[in-house]
Amino acid sequence: MRNVQSQYQSQYQSQCQSITDFLTDYLNFKIKHQMKASKMNVLQRVAAPTPKFFKAIRNVGIALGTVGAAILAAPVALPSVIVTIAGYLTTAGAIAGCIGQTAVDEGKLPSP
Repeated sequence: MRNVQSQYQSQYQSQCQSITDFLTDYLNFKIKHQMKASKMNVLQRVAAPTPKFFKAIRNVGIALGTVGAAILAAPVALPSVIVTIAGYLTTAGAIAGCIGQTAVDEGKLPSP
């Protein structure tokens, strides 16, 4: 009984060690990718691959900014509330567009 128990215990320890090694390697890999993404300047971030979710945010931001700018540039007199809302839409659209474009898909970056 003791022999079987020690055999299972040694197998368990070797499996735990292999899992620990795997997790350590994985975390080191992720840290290298995050460090690479954090050392990028703005132009590199804009040119890097963008995740699908942030592409959608970018497109919504562009649409909001366009609607806001169109309302602001309207050749007719509009109530001040509508003009104020259009200014907010333009600002929110510009910010969403910038955030959406500068997000980086770390999974598609080349390996360090």
